Amino acid sequence: MGGSGSYPNYQNYTMANNYSETLRLEYDGQSTTFSDLLASYWRNVPDPTQDCPDPAYCPRIFYVDDAQKQAAQASLSKQQSKSSGKIILAILPASEYTFWKAEEYHQNFNEKEGETCGAATKRILKRTRFV
Repeated sequence: MGGSGSYPNYQNYTMANNYSETLRLEYDGQSTTFSDLLASYWRNVPDPTQDCPDPAYCPRIFYVDDAQKQAAQASLSKQQSKSSGKIILAILPASEYTFWKAEEYHQNFNEKEGETCGAATKRILKRTRFV
């Protein structure tokens, strides 16, 4: 997500098309909030102050409405106030980009390959459906 061109995959990906590997999450707002997801993101993201030479791995948050945008910006501000370096993160409207599903062998990867996230993320992911 986040790039230009037609269906990106390992065969046609180039850094020039500017896509990010992205998870699309559907969650029940009654049991998990967007803020919960953001908190989990910040606990598990690799060092967000490091320059990102390949856009596929650059940190980006795609939001679907103004409330999510504001929450993402607030979480970034909070993290930046605690960081000794400049956090490199794009907060982008999901509506301006196409979400491309990965190849079949990447679908439900956490189920196929085993859970690799931290304990807090596991708790949230149990209530989240990957699409």
